[in-house]
Amino acid sequence: MINNIRNVKINSFVRNYYSEKNCEEAGVCLIMIKSFEFIFILYLMHKIIRITNLLCRVLQQKSLDILNAMDLVSTTKALLRTLRDAEFDFLVANVQYVCTKYEIDIPHINASYKKATSRSC
Repeated sequence: MINNIRNVKINSFVRNYYSEKNCEEAGVCLIMIKSFEFIFILYLMHKIIRITNLLCRVLQQKSLDILNAMDLVSTTKALLRTLRDAEFDFLVANVQYVCTKYEIDIPHINASYKKATSRSC
């Protein structure tokens, strides 16, 4: 008897939890996560957060050393410039490797982009 009640409760939970709407939302999330854009932003944000982490921690301290903070701001700016100028191609190569490994479509990065100016309806 108790097993029957448990089975009914579990079946009703599974039916409610795995509703069609939840499955659709999960499918949309999976499509978005398995995109070049998502992976690129994820890798880029990881790099930026690693660069800015020390500066953020220093700026949140109660006893703020202004000279040290100014020096860290300059260092952080230099590291971000290095990321932009020298490490960006390496970042893109890492993202392309991950996309290839997991069979995710990679857009043509060097292709020309034409911005739409108006609708033609």
